[in-house]
Amino acid sequence: MLGFVVGALSLVGLVKVIRGPRGFHRRCHRERHQRWGRSRHGSPRWLHHLFWRLDTSAGQEREIRSAIREFVDEMRGLRGEFRSAGATVGESFRDEFDEARLDALFDAQDEKIAQVRSKLKETLGRIHQALDEPQRDELAAWLERWGGRGGFAGWGPYR
Repeated sequence: MLGFVVGALSLVGLVKVIRGPRGFHRRCHRERHQRWGRSRHGSPRWLHHLFWRLDTSAGQEREIRSAIREFVDEMRGLRGEFRSAGATVGESFRDEFDEARLDALFDAQDEKIAQVRSKLKETLGRIHQALDEPQRDELAAWLERWGGRGGFAGWGPYR
């Protein structure tokens, strides 16, 4: 009888070790999320790869993350304004075609795009100042390769 109890407890312990501290499903989900999405620290995976390629210091990484985070926050603030454009276009078609309303919409969007451009220039300037000359050359080469393919070619599950 004692052998049966010891065997059962050993089996339970083996299953717990195999499943890990949080369970099999959570661990697999976390690993998949880290591989293709974000790391444990909340930064995109491509950013960690970029820091590794550039061999950046901790101070440089903080400055680059800060610049990118501010840019992304600015873009999130503008997201709702661009989404509301569909309602304005739909309203201009209700009774009579209203060109003035569309012109006002396009002017407002042009102002927002100008804000995006200026914020992007500021962000790229901050990143440029944070890096030294060899790192800038490596980043420029990476941007040239990335920009021509329209995305992170070779970095996804479908290589």
